[in-house]
Amino acid sequence: MDAGLAAVIAGAAGAGGAALAAFATSLGLLRQAKMQGNQAHQQWLRDRQQQAYEELLVAADGVEHACRDWMDALRSGAGSDHPDPFLATLRAQSRNLRAATHRTVLIADTTTGGGARGLQKAVITVSEKSLDVAHAHALNEPLPAPEELDRARDAARTARTAFIDQARTALRQK
Repeated sequence: MDAGLAAVIAGAAGAGGAALAAFATSLGLLRQAKMQGNQAHQQWLRDRQQQAYEELLVAADGVEHACRDWMDALRSGAGSDHPDPFLATLRAQSRNLRAATHRTVLIADTTTGGGARGLQKAVITVSEKSLDVAHAHALNEPLPAPEELDRARDAARTARTAFIDQARTALRQK
């Protein structure tokens, strides 16, 4: 009987040990799955941020190119006769910039989102200065000082550089 009781106790201890090992393995697998899920989410978020940052830079370029094209056309005499296509292009590009800024602010950290807003503001200032030139040109009024548009363009370049630096820093942290 003593041998039988010892066998039952040994079997129970073995089963208990096996159950404990299975439980520990399950916890380890759950922890690993959670870590992999977090890593996958961080990669997905980083990819979306990078895409939003790229879209913002492309949209900012679109507004600046629309302004530059209009100013070039004014210098050549073509932009004042038919400003509607230039104005329509500038409006469309400005809408793209606004939408790209909103997407960036929604997915970015606070610093990078602030940089996106700063870039948008600087580029919109370039478009406003360009519109001032076009308006004066169309009414045969004295043109605004060219330095105003140059300063706005310089500020936009500075804001672009600052945004790129902020975006790079944010993406490296992921």
